[in-house]
Amino acid sequence: MFNWTLTPAQVQSFNPLFIIIFAPVFAAAWTKLGERQWSSATKFGVANIIIGVSLFIFLPYVGKGPQSTPLLVLVVVLFLFTMGELFLSPVGNSLATRVAPNAFKSRLFAVWLMSVSMGTALSGVLGSLYNPDDPSAERTFFITLSVITIALGVFLIAIRRWVVSKFVDFR
Repeated sequence: MFNWTLTPAQVQSFNPLFIIIFAPVFAAAWTKLGERQWSSATKFGVANIIIGVSLFIFLPYVGKGPQSTPLLVLVVVLFLFTMGELFLSPVGNSLATRVAPNAFKSRLFAVWLMSVSMGTALSGVLGSLYNPDDPSAERTFFITLSVITIALGVFLIAIRRWVVSKFVDFR
């Protein structure tokens, strides 16, 4: 970038930078919307759809060898990942304590954090299925993860009314 080589660690710093920039924007938007904001189930669904769509962005670069994905594309993908994360993470943090009985708020928050760690472990397992040496397997990997993630997001949005009706504080 401008005759400056970025290390992978420097590229990974875009995500925290986007969080620092956009977390206040999301917080202000949810606060301003008040009762008109989406339900937590909808936000979770939208987060999954954003992540799924962002994975499709890698497809044109599959099978073209190492370092074939342009930096700008990686930045766009990291930006979309961050947007999905901002729909999910702070909402989940808040929801974990909001829906819990008073005596179990910290325990339910711990369960929420354990679910995040389980998701991280699952991503490691799924990552082991990634084979960059086989363009067909690489394409299948991204398409499968994208479709499953988008389908899960659509499912969450489809059942949002049921979820909200069962959990009064799930808004």
